[in-house]
Amino acid sequence: MTNEPEAVLESIVQMTERCQLDSLAESLVSTVREMVNVEQVEILKVDSHLEPDEVINNLITLSAESAADVLVECLKSCSTVKLSSGVFEQIAIPILLKDAVVMILWITSEHFSAQDVQMLKGFSKVYENFLSIVIESETDPLTGLLNRKAFLPRLIKVARLIKEELDDYAATPQESVLSSKRYWLCIFDIDKFKVINDTFGHLYGDEILIDFVKVMKATFSELDSMFRFGGDEFVIIMSKRNKAEMMKLCEEFSHKLSIHHGKEVQVTISMGIIEINSVEESSELLMKADKALYYVKETGRNNIGIYEDLIQDGSIVPLKIEDDIEIF
Repeated sequence: MTNEPEAVLESIVQMTERCQLDSLAESLVSTVREMVNVEQVEILKVDSHLEPDEVINNLITLSAESAADVLVECLKSCSTVKLSSGVFEQIAIPILLKDAVVMILWITSEHFSAQDVQMLKGFSKVYENFLSIVIESETDPLTGLLNRKAFLPRLIKVARLIKEELDDYAATPQESVLSSKRYWLCIFDIDKFKVINDTFGHLYGDEILIDFVKVMKATFSELDSMFRFGGDEFVIIMSKRNKAEMMKLCEEFSHKLSIHHGKEVQVTISMGIIEINSVEESSELLMKADKALYYVKETGRNNIGIYEDLIQDGSIVPLKIEDDIEIF
């Protein structure tokens, strides 16, 4: 463990090589552990959707009861706070986005030198700057949803979770290990959106998209990853639900949209869905969901098509994937 300039510079280089949010956070934690003598280090997420008291309770649950004072003070002051707690010292450093605390770097140690504190604040600022860059690069500017660039890493992560669950089931074949809840990939677009743009103008079309996303966020969970691929094309990686729950939620979304804009413009959507598995490539899953979407659009729109069901009832033929097809 050293904090010589060369070692510090190397740690910063390693941290900034990470382009994904998860790996960026892991890199910050590992860098702190390497450069400072710490007992514990965590990056605690601040949920902006919770009430202030709930935010604190959530942070304490993620850390420890003894961290309450330092975390509360850090949130209130939006600045670095250092407190002594028994035999340990604690530091809480806010990570800001648009002047709001979105995360707190929480570290405990027997003792923090002034140099340690400055180094930790520096690493946090580097992380904060790169966090802002990565989020901006993965976010659609109009709707605030994730963009197409952010899609593949998240789908790969879900496939990895599914594989781990299957491996656990193989090692311990109990019915309770492998639940009936699944991850789902849903692709959808607004029916005849070009007509809306041509009739009312693109500015009105943008307002439709913004309202569309408001309904989407009010319907689906924060655990669901929501993407705008471009134009009026959207994708959701749905968190674990059984088939009935997934269908109920999609139907609820479709119904809310159809009544949201009143009589002047009725917004309806066509949806194609496939169950996510750990075997097929991401491009295959997306193409199959898109095939289900295409079937819905060709047979009247304003409906939901599940790829596996459409194959089973003979509505569509299985999609044959040629080798070396790349979508991303």
